[in-house]
Amino acid sequence: MAASDGGARVPDPQQARARAALTAFVEQHPAQVFFSRQLEVLHEDTYFHWVTNRAVRELVEEGVLHHERRPLRTGGTIHLLWHRSYRFYRRSASRVVALVEAYAQPAITEALGLHGELMALEWSGGAPADAHPRIAELDAKIRQWPRHPGNDPYKEGLERLAEALRPLLPCGLFAIGYNEFCAPSVPEALEQLIRKGARRILVIPSMATPGGVHSERDIPNALEQVQREHPGIRLEYVWPFDLKQVAELLAAHIRRLL
Repeated sequence: MAASDGGARVPDPQQARARAALTAFVEQHPAQVFFSRQLEVLHEDTYFHWVTNRAVRELVEEGVLHHERRPLRTGGTIHLLWHRSYRFYRRSASRVVALVEAYAQPAITEALGLHGELMALEWSGGAPADAHPRIAELDAKIRQWPRHPGNDPYKEGLERLAEALRPLLPCGLFAIGYNEFCAPSVPEALEQLIRKGARRILVIPSMATPGGVHSERDIPNALEQVQREHPGIRLEYVWPFDLKQVAELLAAHIRRLL
C-alpha cells in the first residue's frame, strides 16, 4: 500500500481488484457461509492473503458481507462470512464450524504434519543421506497411525475387496500389503507369508490400468528387494491386467444400470 507525500494512504489497485473478485464470488454463492482463511486460500493464486484480508474487511464495513466470530473447541476463534442476502445462515455456519473443528483435531493435524514433512524430504529432488533415518521414522509413524473408515476410506475399501477376493482363490495363504502410508508394507506382507511357509507368492495390485508410478515402479522395486533377500522364493508380479478383461468388467457394471 503506497502513501502520498502527506502520508495519506493511496488506494491499492490490487486491493480494489480483490474486492471486486470477492464481491462477484460471494454473489455467485449467496447461500453459503465461508471463513476468512478459506477465502484467502481460495484466492491465493491471484492475491496475497493480506490483500484478500483487507478486501474482506472493506466488504464487511460496506455491508456487502455480514460476519460473526465464534470460538472453536480446539482453541482460538473462527471468522465467519456470508453474503448480506443470506438471512438463514446459522445452520450453515454451524456446519462450517463443526467441519473446521473436526479437521483441527490433533489426530488429524499431527498426521498431516508428518505426511507433509515426509513428502518434503522424499520429493525434493533426492534427500541427503543424513535425512534417511528421519524418513524411515516418519514412514513408520504414518504407517502405524490409527485408521478407520472415517479417516482412511481407501484402506477400508481395499480390505473389503480382499475379503471378497480371498474365498475365490485356491490358496491357503493370503495377505494385504500397502505401497505407502499404511501397514504392513509390501515387503512386510511378503515376509509374513514367507515365515508361514510360502515358496511361491503371486502379487497383484489394485490398480486396473497401466502407467501409474506405484504399479510400474514402486511395487516392482519392493519385490526386487525381497527377492534379493530370499532368492529361493518365487515371486510373481501378476500385472498388467488384460485391458480387454478390465473393459468387460466395466461394461458389465454399466449394463446393470441400463
